[in-house]
Amino acid sequence: MSVQSGYTEHMNTLPLKKRLPWRQFVLALGCATFLAGNAWGQWGWTNSAGKKEFSDRPPPQSVPEDKIFMRPSGGAAVRVDGEPATAAAKAQPGDPAKSFLDEKVASQEDEAKEKAEDERKALLAKRKVERAENCSRAKEAKATLGSGLRISKTNAQGERVYLDEQELAAEKKRADQIIKSECGPDPMAKQP
Repeated sequence: MSVQSGYTEHMNTLPLKKRLPWRQFVLALGCATFLAGNAWGQWGWTNSAGKKEFSDRPPPQSVPEDKIFMRPSGGAAVRVDGEPATAAAKAQPGDPAKSFLDEKVASQEDEAKEKAEDERKALLAKRKVERAENCSRAKEAKATLGSGLRISKTNAQGERVYLDEQELAAEKKRADQIIKSECGPDPMAKQP
């Protein structure tokens, strides 16, 4: 039995937590590296006393542009007071960064409009199906009411009672109103 095989046998008898400490270390190192990404967005400038300063925030407005020696990469550099850090970062006609942002905003607006239109179409399709079912039921009810058969209903006491002529007329009128509203053109379909 070699030393290595003895070590392997020993490791196999240990609980999983004790066998894999290096994996936990690598995971922790990876997380720390990922989370430290914000620290890489550093600003560096020389203050009025000639001392170098570093921060994750832009320098104050009082620091001249030529004293800033390090900027974060990516995104527009913005000063503490909210103004662009450089004159080149200010929006100018033909600026590729501005046109990119305009295009992105326009594409997002287009996507929002398309999504709203898709939702509207889905709602209209659902409404069309519901209207067709309501129309069909109302026509069936009107045909039943006009058939001359005695129509009954259950009252509050649970007893069966037959509709008289006035109640039949009221139910026919109600069915006609439903047919008129549900079987005709949909007023919502005309709205943009």
